[in-house]
Amino acid sequence: MTVADLQLTTRRLHLAPITDDDVASLVRHWGDEQVRRYLWNEQPVTLDMVNAVVTTSNQDFRTLGFGLWSIRAKSDLETLVGVCGLRKVQGTGWVEILFSLRPRYWGLGYATEAAQAVLRYGLMAVGLERIVASSDLDNLPSGGVLRRVGMSFYADLDAPGGRRHYWSTTREQFSTSSEPPSSSPPPGRAGLTSSA
Repeated sequence: MTVADLQLTTRRLHLAPITDDDVASLVRHWGDEQVRRYLWNEQPVTLDMVNAVVTTSNQDFRTLGFGLWSIRAKSDLETLVGVCGLRKVQGTGWVEILFSLRPRYWGLGYATEAAQAVLRYGLMAVGLERIVASSDLDNLPSGGVLRRVGMSFYADLDAPGGRRHYWSTTREQFSTSSEPPSSSPPPGRAGLTSSA
């Protein structure tokens, strides 16, 4: 499988595996105070942290067939919109979806569009049976994204950093119940799940 095989496209977006070329943009993106609110337990994002994420993602693409994709609008392939991807949940056999967008792109439906493409890839192309997600209790826009892409809420559970909403979908559920991305922006400010 080549990097070209791992690129995903939607009506408006181009997704490609994150690389070393994305590190500076990712440091700025994940370091943004509004983004960090639901990511990284609000700790400062360092160059070393981002390099480690990129390295792990590259290894995961080679060994598992999935990792993190950069999101760019087809109309501007130079500018990072955000990140969406899949990763194994440490200490479990689960795979989770996660996403984050730069604040200027919230509310445009990009998170839903990217997450739908990544779920489809993981469940249909890779053949995963189930994908999970988590979101902060007060991060209602992320819950809306997860609901729109066909994930089902199943629990509020304690986690490091506080209680969280947990979501899940199976290959069968996704293939029969997910909505295609809407051509109009969803209500509210779309954006972040704190799984990164």
